[in-house]
Amino acid sequence: YARDTLQNNVIMLLTPFTAYLFAELVDASGVLAVVVAGLILSQYRPRVATAAARWQSTSFWASGRSRWR
Repeated sequence: YARDTLQNNVIMLLTPFTAYLFAELVDASGVLAVVVAGLILSQYRPRVATAAARWQSTSFWASGRSRWR
C-alpha cells in the first residue's frame, strides 16, 4: 500500500471504479463488486493508511459536502 498521502487517496478513489470495471469485464455484478471493495477498504485502510492520508481524505470529502449545501 502506498505511503504517499496523495497516492494513497487516489488509490482509495479509484478502487471502486476499478472493481466495477473488472466485474463488468468478467460478466459479474459491478454493484456487488463495488460494495465488496468498499467493505474491504473500510477494514484494511485504517490499519495501513498514515494519519496524514486519513486527514487529507477527510478534508477532501468535507469540502465536497459543504459545496452542495
